[in-house]
Amino acid sequence: MQQTEVKRALISLVIVTVTYAVYAAWIAPWIEPPPPRRVQTAELPTQSEPRAVDRYAAELSALFADDAWELSSPKMLRHRNTILLCREHQQQDDGTIRLSPCTVVMLDEKQSAADALVMQAPDGAILQLNRPVDLNKSVQLGQPVAGRLLGPITIRRRGAADGRGRLHAVTSNVQINAQRVWTPQDVDLQFENHRARGQDLMIKLMGKGLPTDPDNATGWAGMRSIELVRLEQLHLLVEQSDIKDGNGQRVATPVDVTCRGPLRVDFIENQLTCEDHVQLVRGLPDGGRDQLTCERLALSFHAADKDENAANSVGAERTSSSTPKTNKLELYRILAEGNPVVLTAESQQARVRSRR
Repeated sequence: MQQTEVKRALISLVIVTVTYAVYAAWIAPWIEPPPPRRVQTAELPTQSEPRAVDRYAAELSALFADDAWELSSPKMLRHRNTILLCREHQQQDDGTIRLSPCTVVMLDEKQSAADALVMQAPDGAILQLNRPVDLNKSVQLGQPVAGRLLGPITIRRRGAADGRGRLHAVTSNVQINAQRVWTPQDVDLQFENHRARGQDLMIKLMGKGLPTDPDNATGWAGMRSIELVRLEQLHLLVEQSDIKDGNGQRVATPVDVTCRGPLRVDFIENQLTCEDHVQLVRGLPDGGRDQLTCERLALSFHAADKDENAANSVGAERTSSSTPKTNKLELYRILAEGNPVVLTAESQQARVRSRR
């Protein structure tokens, strides 16, 4: 009996298997819907939003070396024509912002790289704004109220290709606001081919108004004047019409100035002034010198090649709209005041003593 049951089970299994095979092969395709087709979707490349720093890529590349960190995807904050570059920024408990390291770029109204004032602080900076800013959501700064650049500082301005308008200063612990840049520390300063050394530097900024309206200082852009409150030494290379070489060309003669008071350079008036026990010594090609002592000295300069620049201005604008129109300055007047003023001029074989 057991064999009969086994046979029946095997026969039933065979019948079920054959029936399912017939159903799957011939009947199911007619009565069951086909399985859904798998659609392969290609992933579209996402376009990243342009970075704020890319807007100023051309200006920044003209200001820094190719391997400078300022060109290696820095973080950027900006207000009007002022750009602050850093690698890290941190909001502090007192509301200020710590930037490390920090480079400040102040563009003029034309946003010319040649005229930009650059301040580099490897140790970083502390920035105070007039309102809180979420650094993770915005690169726009509020109105800068004040700032401190920490540690050693380099201040520079590239100027024209021939060196006109070039500025380079080395100092430390600089403070800055919308009207001025200053530090009480030692300063080594070079402007074009002229050099100065002293303490207590102050750079007054132009602002966004007209150059003849220095009181309208509404932003950080351009230099109005430079002052060294305590001057140790000033070395000038000055071209004057009374000293020429064998070909009739003007010769740049060295002029050394010392004083106990401040040195001021006014870029609007093209004037340099010194005060308190001033001594000026001008070297002569034959080895002699002219010497002037007084209490206050004012050196006035004018554009020696102004007419030439005006005649070529149209062509210059066509070749490069960003080329600075910095004129070559020539000393044309020396005003000395004191009691007394003493001039010993070996070039004229003369000695003069007066109050002015």
